[in-house]
Amino acid sequence: MLSIIVPVYNVENYLNCSINSILKQSYSDFELILVDDGSTDKSGKICDEYASNDQRIQVYHRENRGASAARNFGIIKSTGEYVSFLDSDDYWCDTFYLEKIVKRLESKKSDVLCVNFHKVADKLPQTSYFSSKSMPIGLSSGESIDYIHDNNLWIACAWNKIIRRDVLLDNNLYFIEGVTAEDIEWSARLALAVETFDYLDVDGIAYIQREGSVSKSMNTDKVRYLKDNVFKVEHYAKEASGKKKVLLDSFLSYQLGTLLLNIALMDNGYDKSQLKGEIRHLMGYLKYSSDSKIKVINYIYHILGYNLTLSLLKLSGKR
Repeated sequence: MLSIIVPVYNVENYLNCSINSILKQSYSDFELILVDDGSTDKSGKICDEYASNDQRIQVYHRENRGASAARNFGIIKSTGEYVSFLDSDDYWCDTFYLEKIVKRLESKKSDVLCVNFHKVADKLPQTSYFSSKSMPIGLSSGESIDYIHDNNLWIACAWNKIIRRDVLLDNNLYFIEGVTAEDIEWSARLALAVETFDYLDVDGIAYIQREGSVSKSMNTDKVRYLKDNVFKVEHYAKEASGKKKVLLDSFLSYQLGTLLLNIALMDNGYDKSQLKGEIRHLMGYLKYSSDSKIKVINYIYHILGYNLTLSLLKLSGKR
């Protein structure tokens, strides 16, 4: 059985679509854990209405502590062999999504299965995020790490991964509470804990872009949380060895590029200068990513330096 964990907070306009996309799946042997994180709109009531009509649904109402705490609570309450996450404003767009996943898990029995997805936003084409084919059957553990690394498939999000529940519990893979960008640090710890990786090219997740441009939602606190998470990934990368180190160095490189973009989009010049000193020692990690965008950032940085790199990133980020 599969456990599906959905943290819920003030999403009454999106929640029906999200829950319905799970309930209409062709594969039905799952438990759906809805964690109402102190919603003040009708979200909690909507959860209860669904639970009253479907015994597979469990609803828990808690005081507001954030998505990480809701996910952690869901992990503790889960009973399935594998755990999957879904944000309550996203949805599954393929009725056979779970069926395809379960068949793959039964076939390869990996610790973690990564899947494809697409973003949904105004004026953006609904194209799959990854272009890679499914991982070949029969790869060794080391070869599976190589495949994930070589195709840039290890990204900082929880909802495109289906994880063996024992891996989560045995390695205390809970999300850090009270911060943003928590998926970055969690994904790094998960990579260290996992022995066997897999990737299935099934585009079943619609990732809703509710905000406007990145610049409209960026502030100093968010950037500093992002920086702190990047520093934690640096720590894990230093701890790693062999193929895991190669994977985490590349992962850190991409997160560093994301951090630089977000610093560029800040308005506070003082904070930008202070952050420059704090992250200077990380800049060498830019060379480890094979992602084309990070390669460009690395090239620009080595030619033009930190300040001009931020200026160019600011221009590109506001397009």
